[in-house]
Amino acid sequence: MAWLFAASAPPLSTDDLVELLSAVVPTFAAVAILACVELSEPSDKEKSDFYRDFNIKAVQLSVTLNDFNPGPSCKTTHLNCALLTALDVLENAFTSWKGDAAELCIFLGLERKTGELYPKLNALRKILPDDGSLATNDTLSSLGRIIRLYSKSLNKRGKMLMAFDDAFSALQKIPPGAQLKSDCPVQLRNYPVHNAHKSSRTLFVVLERSWRCKCNSQLHISRPMKLNLTEYQRFEIAAQAGCTPSKSKTQFRILFPTSLGALHWQHTDIALENKNLECAAREVKDNLCRIIDEAKASIVPKMAVFNEKLWQVQYERGGQALNKVPNGEFESLEQLLRPAPGNGPSQISSIDMKERIILCFTLVTSFFHIFSMNNEWLQASITSSHICFRTSTRYLNIIKPYLNIAFREEQTKPTARRPEEIHWFPSILTLGIMLLEISRGSKIEFVPGEDDCVTALAVYEKWKDVAGKLCSSTIPEGLFNTILSCIDPNELRKGSLDRPNIGDMEIRKYIFERILYPLGDAISSIYKVPLHKLHDEKAQGEGTEAIDEQQIDSDKQLAGKQWRRHLESLHDIFYHHHVKGLLKTKLADVAIKIAVLDTGFQLDEALQENYKAEGRIVAAQCKSFCSQDHDNRDWDVDIDGHGTYVGQIVLDVAPTSELYVAKVFQSRKDLQSQQWAVEVQQNIANAIKHATEIWNVDMIIMSFGFEGKIGIINKAMTNARKLDKPPLFFAATRNDGANKRIAWPASDHHAFGVSSTDGNGAPSPYNPDEDGAAPILYAFGEGVTVNRPAGNPKLTVTHISGTSFAAPTAAALAANLISFVRLALLASSDEDRVIYAEVPEQLEEIGGLLRVMQRCMMKKHSSGKMSLLPWDFLNKARVDGNAILKDVSDTLNGA
Repeated sequence: MAWLFAASAPPLSTDDLVELLSAVVPTFAAVAILACVELSEPSDKEKSDFYRDFNIKAVQLSVTLNDFNPGPSCKTTHLNCALLTALDVLENAFTSWKGDAAELCIFLGLERKTGELYPKLNALRKILPDDGSLATNDTLSSLGRIIRLYSKSLNKRGKMLMAFDDAFSALQKIPPGAQLKSDCPVQLRNYPVHNAHKSSRTLFVVLERSWRCKCNSQLHISRPMKLNLTEYQRFEIAAQAGCTPSKSKTQFRILFPTSLGALHWQHTDIALENKNLECAAREVKDNLCRIIDEAKASIVPKMAVFNEKLWQVQYERGGQALNKVPNGEFESLEQLLRPAPGNGPSQISSIDMKERIILCFTLVTSFFHIFSMNNEWLQASITSSHICFRTSTRYLNIIKPYLNIAFREEQTKPTARRPEEIHWFPSILTLGIMLLEISRGSKIEFVPGEDDCVTALAVYEKWKDVAGKLCSSTIPEGLFNTILSCIDPNELRKGSLDRPNIGDMEIRKYIFERILYPLGDAISSIYKVPLHKLHDEKAQGEGTEAIDEQQIDSDKQLAGKQWRRHLESLHDIFYHHHVKGLLKTKLADVAIKIAVLDTGFQLDEALQENYKAEGRIVAAQCKSFCSQDHDNRDWDVDIDGHGTYVGQIVLDVAPTSELYVAKVFQSRKDLQSQQWAVEVQQNIANAIKHATEIWNVDMIIMSFGFEGKIGIINKAMTNARKLDKPPLFFAATRNDGANKRIAWPASDHHAFGVSSTDGNGAPSPYNPDEDGAAPILYAFGEGVTVNRPAGNPKLTVTHISGTSFAAPTAAALAANLISFVRLALLASSDEDRVIYAEVPEQLEEIGGLLRVMQRCMMKKHSSGKMSLLPWDFLNKARVDGNAILKDVSDTLNGA
């Protein structure tokens, strides 16, 4: 990363000159027209003619600037001289910014920056609308007071118009050159954030100068950081209405290391500002480590870069998710690409291809945004060892990557290209190799002495010929094109990058058109993901949810989404760095075995097979208790869909659960059928006996009910309770509101009856009256998002409601509690293991579990009902100090 230490900014390139001129020329053209309109005297014809000529030439030049797209071999020396002359003319058209003009400049927000070649033009550019439109008439009128286009000297007027003519002529003479036709319809110049690399350069240059701590921390000597590659970043390829990046402020989120105690990482926001901060902020100088260490929980330090200095500004509350992050919660992409124990598939290979392609696009965009395309920059690459993710959550979120960065103490000079090199852009090759590894889901093994490019091409061809054909429906052609454009030297030649002394702009153009654009196009056109929302965590979460086809109440749907977000934060307790290692090695000891007695379980084949492969569905043990007389009797055939809904809620809500499917009837109608009722009741009794004596399950879910007690089922439940380790029963209450009483077995005192709420804890209108039945729990069951069952094409709903679906939610939340208590006990010190040894067994009794859920896991709704909303109790922050285990123990023992 030697480019960070350049002594001064490089001179303006052709692209810089074209960009500045195209930004300001329309404003000067508008000022000329406004001045012409304000003329009233007949004697002003000379001025009027000049203003019209100026406007015509300015508009003509502006159009040509916007269409400028030079070929790779063009020489721009003459063009640069012409553009500089035109810029000189416009810079000199401003009057002095002193006296009354100074007040006007302050009013307009015009602020010159020392060290810039054209300070007044750059100040003007910064106050113009971000979307490229003209300023308001009031602003143009005010600018007309400090811009003097007309001169009494005929010679000066002629030079001004001649400068525009020369610039126009020079632009016209630049040939497009012989260049491979690109499928990219967007010109790099129109890419909304094509100058992001300049902002990145400014940021890190200032950070390198400002982060000179005097502390003794070894980490602060090497000055490592983690750059969030999605927060505040922009990913749209073309301009979006209302999403134009601000020219006055660019933001970054960086994680800095703490210097005291165990290594943690502090979220910090840094903005590049154009407004003067010298009076409103304190300069960060030799005290960055103190600012990081003193930041309190849920607080995000805010800093800003202005005038090549770093400033400390007002802190902001960032929420619990932005607490200091333990170092152990990060894993590198390289680690996630490694085979699982026993040479199993890597973690990345289990991630949906859509998310992997989004990750690839994020990394390519970051590659394009962060690093300057000069020779020094090419020594630094985004690699799998430097990309990392937070892995302390249930779901590995690979579309939120971080980049590990550290400053070098010494600059490294780039080496000249050697004739024996097959690929002459190492960073682009490394990028392509990383994209290939992500796409195929595993690391490429490179042999010392063999060329990396040759190896990568061989792996690519094999992957495309075999896996690519098998996955043609999920792997878009754009991904293949992107990878090939990175690793194949022939593609570089087609893009005219095989010439010596290749220019910065030509490399950037190639990367944008041949590497970045194909991926972005695939994501937006094939996967229908809006690129301008990729930086927005909330938008990403909403974009992956199924579309509601039932048109449920919008408030209920929103409540359901909020409930889901809370659930995901609950799951983080299993991935806290204190326990997540044990979760991998001791999963069998903490997993909760749950039997679902229903209509079977049949999801989409790929999803169902994935659950089986992960051991979430214990397929070898699942069983149908239906008679041979039934068609479609197998446990993994569900023509009704009810059992599939119930089972997938269990799998979704309880990440450490193991699902045992007991198919006891084909359809819910069988429960009332005179033909099948007796057989169904016998099936249920047989399933209870099998689940307790053979499967040894922890819980049994029955999302159905009867008008009264069924003797044969009651006997099976009674026998189950006599076992050394009886299961916990969860049953749905009923969906008939006040019209009928609670169904049995939900009304049984030895089972948990479960009624429904929405995502906010409001009781559902179809719940029956409690009528003295106990214990009745209330859990989320209204507007639950589910996948469509695969056993019946008529089943198309993706949001379901009913006490039938509240029952598995309640059971799964209880499973999370019991599973974590088991896990926390394993992770405890020797002393705590002795103190809390009996807690899991006490918790797995109906009385103990009810006591803990009532006192610790429920919240009261305004209706007066208490429902299971355990977000504050089963919270990642309470893993430290064994707080959850201690509180469970205290509650069980009456403390």
